[in-house]
Parts: sequence; C-alpha cells; structure tokens
Amino acid sequence: MDTGGTVGLRQAVFVGAEAGGGKTRFVAEAALALHENGAAVLAGAMALALLSPH
Repeated sequence: MDTGGTVGLRQAVFVGAEAGGGKTRFVAEAALALHENGAAVLAGAMALALLSPH
C-alpha cells in the first residue's frame, strides 16, 4: 500500500453511507490491509446511550 509520503503523520478517516452501503466490510478490509502494511489502526463506535440527554 502506498503511503503517499505520509509516513509518520497522523490521519483520520470517517466513513458514512446509507444502511446496507457496505461501510462495515469496507472499513474492516481497509483496516486489515493497513495493519498488514505496518499501520497502527484504531477503531471506535458510537454508543447510542450517550445520545440521551438524561
């Protein structure tokens, strides 16, 4: 995978699409490929309980 001259720089990617748009598979495959090529891969998810104002 070509780093495009970004070795050592921090980057973030946000993925959005409609339900069933393949986000989970895309992110999983991209993360695996990046990790296999030496990148540190961090993942997170939104907890719906945090959206409640109470």
